Amino acid sequence: MNELKLELSKFGLLQICKEGFVFTVLMTGKGFSSWTRTMDIQKLITDYAGEKYPIVECLRNDDDFFCIVLKPKSI
Repeated sequence: MNELKLELSKFGLLQICKEGFVFTVLMTGKGFSSWTRTMDIQKLITDYAGEKYPIVECLRNDDDFFCIVLKPKSI
């Protein structure tokens, strides 16, 4: 998890990165509306949590924030 947080912090300020019932990441900064940047962030997250949390429940990005919530299959 620490390595994931370190990699994500290269893209912006990591506000939330929590694993529990669901896996949640919230980041703030600038330039999150870039498709390439969004895909790079999503790949880091799914590479880390994709087996345990394979379903993207919601994904929202704007220019100044990025939020993703993943859930397990069994919910």
